Amino acid sequence: MTREALSDKTLVSRIRTYILVMVLSFFGQGAFLANALQSGDVGPWILWAVSLAVAVVFITIACIRVVPLSREHRRRTWGT
Repeated sequence: MTREALSDKTLVSRIRTYILVMVLSFFGQGAFLANALQSGDVGPWILWAVSLAVAVVFITIACIRVVPLSREHRRRTWGT
């Protein structure tokens, strides 16, 4: 389904979903970092590095997908 075929409600819902993915990925890797800082072990640091890599991938994909949707929403709302 193309952006033009989406209803306004669905378009806004997808934008909010991608923003939620970005925020949750950021805070998720922050939780792993806090765990790594509290322990003196190597395992939590490796787990944090993996979670950081996953968060970067999720945030990048969400950003790439949300920009065209937000442009379409702005075009529909403001006519620009």
